[in-house]
Amino acid sequence: MKKRILSMLLVITMIITMMPTVTLAAEPETETEAKTETFGTFIVTTTSGAAITVATYEESTKVLKITGDCTIANTDPNTPTNDTISIESDCTVSLDGVNIEAKAPDNRNDISNSNPISINDACEVTIKLASDKINTLGFTASTIPDSDNINIKLGSGKAGLHVPSGSTLTIDGAGTLNTTGAEGFNAWASYARGGGGAGIGGDGRRTYEELDAEASGTIVIKNGTINAQGGNSTGYWGGGGAGIGGGGGAYQYLGGDSGKITIEGGDVTATGGNPGTSGGCTGGSGIGSGGKGGNCYNNATTADVILNGGSVVASGYYGVQGKTITISGESTRLDAEGVLQALSSEPSTSDIGRIVSTADGSWNDANKCVQFFTAIDPDNATVETAKTALENASYNDMNQEDATNEEAIIEAVKATAETAVNNSGVTVVVNKGNYLAPVAGTSANPNGTNGSYTFTITVSKGLQSQTTSEKTIVIKATAYTGVTDVQAVKAAKEGLVNYSVNVAFGATQAVKTVAVQNYVDNLLSTILEAEGVEAIVSYNSTRGTYDVTLSKGSVNDSKSLTMIVNVAPDPDITTVEAAKIAAENVIYSNMNQEDATYEGVIIEAVKSTAETAVNNSDVTVVVNKVSYLAPVAGTSANSVGTNGSYTFTITVTKGLQSQTTSEKTIVITATAYIGMTDVQAVQAAKAAITNAIANLTVSNATTGSDILTIARKATLYGVTVAWDTTKGFNKTNATSTVTGTIQGTIILSLGSVTCTVEVNKTIKKLSVEDGGSSSNNNNGSTPVKTEGKVEKDQKQDENTPVTRVIDSNEDLKSKVLSAEDLAQLATGKDAKIILKVKDISTSVSEEDKIKIEEKLAEGQQNIAKAELLYIDISLFKQIGEGQETRVTKTSGKISISIEIPKDMRSTIQGVDRTYSVIRIHNGVADRLSGTYDKITNLFTFETDQFSTYALTYKDVNTTTDKLTVYNDFYHLRLKAEGAKTSQKLSYAKVSDADGYLIYGAKCGQSLKKIADVKGTVLSYTVKKLKQATYYKYQVKAYKIIDGKKLIISTSKAVHSITEDKTYANPTKVTTDVTSVKLSVGNTKTLTCQVVLPKDKKTKKHTAITRYESTNKEIATVNSKGKITAKGKGTCYVYAYVQNGVYVKIKITVK
Repeated sequence: MKKRILSMLLVITMIITMMPTVTLAAEPETETEAKTETFGTFIVTTTSGAAITVATYEESTKVLKITGDCTIANTDPNTPTNDTISIESDCTVSLDGVNIEAKAPDNRNDISNSNPISINDACEVTIKLASDKINTLGFTASTIPDSDNINIKLGSGKAGLHVPSGSTLTIDGAGTLNTTGAEGFNAWASYARGGGGAGIGGDGRRTYEELDAEASGTIVIKNGTINAQGGNSTGYWGGGGAGIGGGGGAYQYLGGDSGKITIEGGDVTATGGNPGTSGGCTGGSGIGSGGKGGNCYNNATTADVILNGGSVVASGYYGVQGKTITISGESTRLDAEGVLQALSSEPSTSDIGRIVSTADGSWNDANKCVQFFTAIDPDNATVETAKTALENASYNDMNQEDATNEEAIIEAVKATAETAVNNSGVTVVVNKGNYLAPVAGTSANPNGTNGSYTFTITVSKGLQSQTTSEKTIVIKATAYTGVTDVQAVKAAKEGLVNYSVNVAFGATQAVKTVAVQNYVDNLLSTILEAEGVEAIVSYNSTRGTYDVTLSKGSVNDSKSLTMIVNVAPDPDITTVEAAKIAAENVIYSNMNQEDATYEGVIIEAVKSTAETAVNNSDVTVVVNKVSYLAPVAGTSANSVGTNGSYTFTITVTKGLQSQTTSEKTIVITATAYIGMTDVQAVQAAKAAITNAIANLTVSNATTGSDILTIARKATLYGVTVAWDTTKGFNKTNATSTVTGTIQGTIILSLGSVTCTVEVNKTIKKLSVEDGGSSSNNNNGSTPVKTEGKVEKDQKQDENTPVTRVIDSNEDLKSKVLSAEDLAQLATGKDAKIILKVKDISTSVSEEDKIKIEEKLAEGQQNIAKAELLYIDISLFKQIGEGQETRVTKTSGKISISIEIPKDMRSTIQGVDRTYSVIRIHNGVADRLSGTYDKITNLFTFETDQFSTYALTYKDVNTTTDKLTVYNDFYHLRLKAEGAKTSQKLSYAKVSDADGYLIYGAKCGQSLKKIADVKGTVLSYTVKKLKQATYYKYQVKAYKIIDGKKLIISTSKAVHSITEDKTYANPTKVTTDVTSVKLSVGNTKTLTCQVVLPKDKKTKKHTAITRYESTNKEIATVNSKGKITAKGKGTCYVYAYVQNGVYVKIKITVK
């Protein structure tokens, strides 16, 4: 028996070695533009068009559905994903580093888990494995406990790569695929396990209601490294899944059948899954059907298995199992670790044959159903003879003139080969190995460079084919017969001679060198033998010569020339001299402050005078500032003001000539003050106070404070009112027989102006009803009052601006007093409404400051300066002798006037200062505008809420009303890059900016100015920061006009973290497009992806991506990245992240 087996194996081996090798030439692929898009955790690439339509992602199930040709890769190949793939139509799918761990069920009733990759029924799918890429398909570990012993509907394992019955899968490519079927779970109770899924093929037995395990479809493996592991069943009675083939059966049911399996190449390792621990269940085949479940007494049936190439290692309950097993192909290798089972066409228990691999490689009990090719091809000897003839043939070298192209070489070689074979029945094919084209001789290399053609020749007849060893012929290069590079350079050197050239007046050495270069170029162009020689001239300042470097190809030489350079006189000297005399002698007119609104206007006026005097448009006139003393407009204290001056020189220029005048000075006459002077204001106040006191009725109860209150209410011009402490305040009370007196001197002051008002009032004698007492108490009967009176009063800190209620007492009565208050007023009780003003600059809360500053920043434009004065304006009411009660809101708006402090009044000509107040009430900030009287310096506004206020102003330079101011991202494009303890800020240059203000703070705190840099500085590094901490920054560009810094551009705030092992800033933001073309009314939504350093993360402080259009009249973009075309033209959309990293997209609207 053993001899018979060995003889059979010997014959088989001989047959296999005689089988022909067929080489298929791959058709060249046509390159098309790849399109890439991210779906869940997968990256899908196609070449089919501008948008990917063959892939959709179902968020609820985490499944990527494929309907056409594409390439799939993980976004992170090193990290497995729980997302899965469903291939739903005929197509070719390339796996380029896919790593899937499908999620196992979370509980026993969950039967919704998916295969890592599943092919729909009746689909024909080709999976290509990308070269050098590893693709892994598997499942997460199950967390279901074994202790649950109840009836449930749970299945067993899914296949790693699901190929259901009726579908066809072809695997090709040079990559690797590792796939494992899922473990079998409880199908009935904790002791009845389900079957494992196949590595490639069918699912295992899933639930108690199902029948046999799922059969697999047709599977063809052409190439690649394939490691297929069937799923195990780890309880009782569950069958193991096949490595390649059917799924494992559950209790009382068969394992899944296997469809036809063909292996034509590659390295294939197929391992069947292990069975349950008892009950007669079996493990899965390496290749074939799945293992049967316990208490099942039948075997699954399988289709044919064909091994026609590659290296196969199969192990399991059966190593390989098939209806028939056909092994063919010269290079086919099979290592079956286990039983090799082949079933006859009509299988029965008695027909089952087993072939067992033994240690010495022999086969026992060979069965006829294992088939081998046994025919010997008669064409083999013919092809062998033809190959020998080709090996011994002589293949002649060729000349370059004959070997005009590669096809001519092939034809010559083929003709020699066909002559040597001398058999028209044999096909001869020349196979290119390497072609080195000859290089014809040139002036640099006259002999040229020989080429070569290396090839093999394949001869074939019928199914037989053999190929020769490599042969090589020489392609002899054509020699060059013209002037060589050496000869050309020598001719050029001999032809160069010393000469002279002419240049313009003031010519630099560089200009002179160019003139010599032109001379050399023109001279060489006349020497025929020097054609193609390149000459480069340089000036040798040590020797005073012009060195000429000559080169052609790799040949170099040089020669020094002694040249005479003739410099022409400059014709512009006389013109510039005359222009200087005219600019020196012209009279430059003085200017008024109203005309000289800023320095640029002065320069233009001076320049205009100078240009008129010069009267030559070819001469350039430049005004050079020496000094500028700005005029100071008249004020109430100095009505004439202070004149300014502008000192300058004039430079006139034409061509290379330039001259400058002596210093000139013009006077800038200050604008006189036309408002009320301090003297006038004090006199007006004196008249008002005198009149108020004259109409004042006094009594024994009148005090000095009462009289001062009357005096302060009488003046509205900021005049200070106080008693003269040297003369004092004197009062004598009246009696029933003697009148009393009040005497004293009130001092009025404003600036340096003062005056006095004499007070001399008589107190009437007391009547009998008053009891004749010297006091103001009425000891007699009290007269009945019909209604109490309403008075207003004010109390304020010394350092707060004078603040008053403008409304009349009657208006305050209706706006402040409640119905209950009015009822008490009707009984004769008096009411007092008190305005209290308090300086809170040092006590205002940080929260209120932030809200005020944010409100202040809204809508600012052309603001040269903005300051804040924090005050608390409170309103109180007092009925009779009762307690003062605070009023936070009135029934109507009350007019309040604030006298603007001197240090907040504008004295700059050409600057329009407007005032406003920002109110914080119940946590809400509101800006209240009002009116400002430049004569009285009173700012009046209306309010119905009383709490924290900030008095502020903004200066608008009326001479720069054309100044464009920006508050956006794209003008400054501020970006922050974080290191461990520092952060670098960079920003774009803003046109006309004289400098940049840089603000920064920890996130959650108010921004503070940290630097003021020049306009040439476009980056700044913040140091000594805390690691792993978020900071925010903002940059403002300013222009200096009349000594004031006007903000012309404000950046968006950016947020940046100092790095550590965990956190980092984004490094890049990408979009799905770099340009968009739209018609008016159409839209496009951008898809953006933020890129972080590997293994780093960041925290969200703003929207993940923010968007901005450079021209909203052309296109707008919302917070979701949706672009809407508005009008024809071109603009850009910026997509930027929280630290300022951005990408720019061009938008064209037609």
